[in-house]
Amino acid sequence: MNELSILTNDIPYKEYMNDNTIDSLNKLIQDKQSSDAFEAIDAINNDTGLQAEQKQVLISQIIHVCSLVITHHNCPDDYPTLKKEVQYLSMQTQKNFVLLAQRLRTIQINQLYTIDGYPDFKTFIENTLSISRSTVYKYIDIITFFDVELITHGNIQPTKLLPIIPVLKKGYLTPEAEQDIKTRYIEKAKTKSLSQIIKSAHYEKTKYISGTKKRISKTERLITALKTYLDKNNLTNEEIIQLRILKDHINSMDI
Repeated sequence: MNELSILTNDIPYKEYMNDNTIDSLNKLIQDKQSSDAFEAIDAINNDTGLQAEQKQVLISQIIHVCSLVITHHNCPDDYPTLKKEVQYLSMQTQKNFVLLAQRLRTIQINQLYTIDGYPDFKTFIENTLSISRSTVYKYIDIITFFDVELITHGNIQPTKLLPIIPVLKKGYLTPEAEQDIKTRYIEKAKTKSLSQIIKSAHYEKTKYISGTKKRISKTERLITALKTYLDKNNLTNEEIIQLRILKDHINSMDI
């Protein structure tokens, strides 16, 4: 049987279906929207005229339709469709990573999970998806820091970008340094192995995170020493003024 038969209006087992299933499939054929696909799946599952094997054939065709109509250009805004799409995408392979992450982030940012009565995004994930919460947050982190188009069209394995995420999340980078890292790691993800990228990211962590912490720690010690010096020594008014100016300057340094 042709896997695209539903798209060409050649609906198998039509003679056994109830009217609701036929109407749902006709709407899918006409509009080719993901929301129509999920409604058709629900109708098929509830159709008492179809055998289990027939339902499986029909649903497999509709899942193929979903892979054609869900793209990064048509992320929906409404919660019911977003929820259905993330449930579908969470069951698919990594090729749908960007689409899944994009929709999950939309639900998270707009707190759309509250429509279903979930108190937070964590509870929504645990009760709705077939993937772990940690995996969801990793997916969202990647599309938060890296351009969706670059990942989609760059033949990139998204998980190769994960090792550098901690550096980008810390907020220590200048805009120029952040953009430089993003550009370099997009290129690395195309040609380097995951183990090579992990080693490279470790160097970046040492350079940006550890180095910044050391500089901050050194500055804090200097400020403390200045305060102690001011408290314990008999200084002239001019010396006190100059030291306090120096202390305030160090305290306000953007490092």
